[in-house]
Amino acid sequence: MATVNAERRAGGEIWALRIRKVGGDFSLKGIIEAMPSGSHWVVNGRDIYLDSQTQITGEPALGRQVEIAGVYLPDGRPLARTVVVTAPTPQPSPTATRTPVTASAATPTPTTAATSTPMRTPTTAAPMPTATPTATTGG
Repeated sequence: MATVNAERRAGGEIWALRIRKVGGDFSLKGIIEAMPSGSHWVVNGRDIYLDSQTQITGEPALGRQVEIAGVYLPDGRPLARTVVVTAPTPQPSPTATRTPVTASAATPTPTTAATSTPMRTPTTAAPMPTATPTATTGG
């Protein structure tokens, strides 16, 4: 369906000045990003309007996935006719894992007793003789 603004010309012709599609269906799947009012939501960056005839299945909330089917109003606004809210997928919560502790006999820890060890007195060593290379000639 469409609305047409037209004018009749002198020869009887009708010329369209403006043609606008009215109505039409749409469907959308996405995430509820904002709910500024009960009759206006933002889903995937698009404004979606609801009225008293909109059928909602599930519990709408920010961040929830929705599937919407609706119609375009004559002013171009999308009006939801049915909204199906997908329940959030439960996320596993981290839980602390307890490591079992087994009772064991106490193992004595070895202790060291301080003992006195005589210290060595540094000694000076005589220099080691070095070998002097000798040349040999063959003959």
